[in-house]
Amino acid sequence: MNARKARGFTLIELLVVIAIIAILAAILFPVFARARENARKSNCQSNLKQIGTGVMMYVQDFDEYMPFSWQISNDQNGRIWPDAILPYIKNTGVFNCPSFSTKVGLDSVGKFLRTQMPYAANTCYYGGRAGSASGPVASHPMNKSMAEIRVPADTVFATDFSGVFEAAGEFDVATGYTQPATSTTYQSIFRHSDMCNVVFCDGHVKTLSRGALLQTHAVSGVDVKYLFTIEED
Repeated sequence: MNARKARGFTLIELLVVIAIIAILAAILFPVFARARENARKSNCQSNLKQIGTGVMMYVQDFDEYMPFSWQISNDQNGRIWPDAILPYIKNTGVFNCPSFSTKVGLDSVGKFLRTQMPYAANTCYYGGRAGSASGPVASHPMNKSMAEIRVPADTVFATDFSGVFEAAGEFDVATGYTQPATSTTYQSIFRHSDMCNVVFCDGHVKTLSRGALLQTHAVSGVDVKYLFTIEED
C-alpha cells in the first residue's frame, strides 16, 4: 500500500488563520490597554491616599491648619505644598502619577525640582485667581484651618494635574474647561480614561468624571465650582 502523501496548508487556509488572529488582536488589545490604565489609575489613587494621609498628619502638627500652597524662603525659590508634607510621607515616588511621563525629583537642598508636577493643590479661588468670583469665594482651603473648611469631605485638596514651576502648587478651573489629556496648562486633568483622581480635604480619594468634578453652585450670587470652595450652599 502506498504511503499517504503529506499535505501542507493552502494559501487560503493560511490567510484565514491570519485574519482570525488579526480580528482577535483587534478585540483584545483595547481590553489589555484598559486593564493597564485601570492599574495605573489604582496606583495613582494609592498615591493620593498617601498624600491625603500626609496632609492629615501635617494638620495635626500645625494646629489644625492645612499646608500652604506656596511659601517664600530666604533663597527666593520658596517651597510648594509637596515640600511641606514630604517629611510625613518620606517617599518622593508617591508624587509620581504612573500615567504621567515626567517624574519628580529633589534639588540639592531637598526641595522638589520646579519641573512638571503630576498633582496640584486646590487654590482655585485664592486671591485674584478666581476670574469673576469675588467675596467669600476669594478664599481657598490652602493654609486655612480645618474649622474654616465647612465641608472637608466635599472640598478638593488636590487632583491629577499637568503644569510646571510654582504653578504645580495651584491651578484655576476655567468655566469652559475642556482640556485634552495631553494638555500642559495649569489645570486639573482627566488622564485616566477621561477620569480624574481627586483627594479631598478629609483625606479620602475619589475618581471623578469631568461633569462631577466641575459641577457648579451659587455662592453669594456667583456661579462657582462646587468642590473647589470652602463655602456651603
